[in-house]
Amino acid sequence: MNSVLMRIYRLLFVLFFSAVAFPALAQEPESASKPVEVDYDQPRSYVIGGISVSGNTHFGEQQIISLTGLQTGMKVTVPSDEISSVVTRLRAQRYFEDVSLAVDHINASTNPRLGEP
Repeated sequence: MNSVLMRIYRLLFVLFFSAVAFPALAQEPESASKPVEVDYDQPRSYVIGGISVSGNTHFGEQQIISLTGLQTGMKVTVPSDEISSVVTRLRAQRYFEDVSLAVDHINASTNPRLGEP
């Protein structure tokens, strides 16, 4: 009788953890599954659609953004000295252990050609 209970407990244990682990196999959202790739060999211009700060615990987000000199709607070229100087400027403050810029997503649209509606 004792071995039967142990088998039942083992079976319930396996079924429980299988059910808990199953959602981990679900598909991730498209934005999370496909990282943004920027070709650093061919500089391109982009318009900044938004800026966010992560990992900060001591300063206001707007305060850090103002230190970068970047603004929403600003046109930037990647790679460029302008972008490199943003990182240099933040590191020069000596407030931060690590400074990096990341592209979260890129929205691309094309201009209509002549003759297209």
